[in-house]
Amino acid sequence: MKRLLLVLVLALPALAGIGFIPLTLRDDSGTTRTNDWVTTGVPLAQGTGVTGAADLMVTDGSGTIIDSMITVTSRWGGAPSDGTKELKWLLLDFRASLASGSTEVYYLKDRTGSDPSTSPTVSITTSAPFITVNTGTGGITAKIRTDKFTFLDSVVLNSNSATIVSAASASDFHVIAGGVTYSSSTAGSYSATVEYPGNSQSVGEPMRGQVHVSGSFRDGSNNAKCLFDVRLLF
Repeated sequence: MKRLLLVLVLALPALAGIGFIPLTLRDDSGTTRTNDWVTTGVPLAQGTGVTGAADLMVTDGSGTIIDSMITVTSRWGGAPSDGTKELKWLLLDFRASLASGSTEVYYLKDRTGSDPSTSPTVSITTSAPFITVNTGTGGITAKIRTDKFTFLDSVVLNSNSATIVSAASASDFHVIAGGVTYSSSTAGSYSATVEYPGNSQSVGEPMRGQVHVSGSFRDGSNNAKCLFDVRLLF
C-alpha cells in the first residue's frame, strides 16, 4: 500500500481559537496524488476555548476552504460527547493532491466560511441482512452481511454496473485446523455495525465509510476458532 507521510507542527494560539495548524503532506512513493484520501489525528492545546468541531475547517496551501470531516475523539476534562469541554484530539478526513515526490501543506484553522461540498462522499444504509456502502460516482457499491461473515458479500462498480465480487463467490470462508472445518457462516456472536458516517461526534462531509465486523469461525458443534475483529474502510 502506498502511503503519504504527514507531519504535524502545532501552532499554539495566543488568543481564543486554534489559529492554524500546518498539515504537511509528502509523497515518498513516486506517485502523483489527485484528490487522495487523507486521515490523521490532530492534538489541540488546552486553552483554545474551542468546544465544537464545527468551528474548525481545513484549507489548502492557498487558503481555500476544502471539504473535510472532523470527528471529536477526546476533550480536555470531559467525554467526547461533552460539548462544554475544549477539544483535545480530532480525527480529520480530507482529500489532497500533490505531485510525485513533492510536499504540500494544508491547514486546520478556525472556521471563516463554509465547505464547498464538492468532494466525493460516502453513504451507508442498513436493511437486514445487509449494510450497503455507496462511494459515489466512479466508486463502488458494496454489501456487507449483518447475519454472517462473508467479508464483502458483493461489490459492483457504479460507473458501469460491472460485478467485481458476487454474492455466490463470497458466501462462506473456512478455516481447517486439526482436520476440523470452521465456517464463517456459523460465526457465533458475529456483529456488523456502521461507525462512519453517522458518528455523533463528526461534522462536515461524510467522506469516509467505516464498518466494524467481529465474531469467530465455528464448527458444527459451535466450537470457536479464529476470532476476528475487522474494520472495513471505504
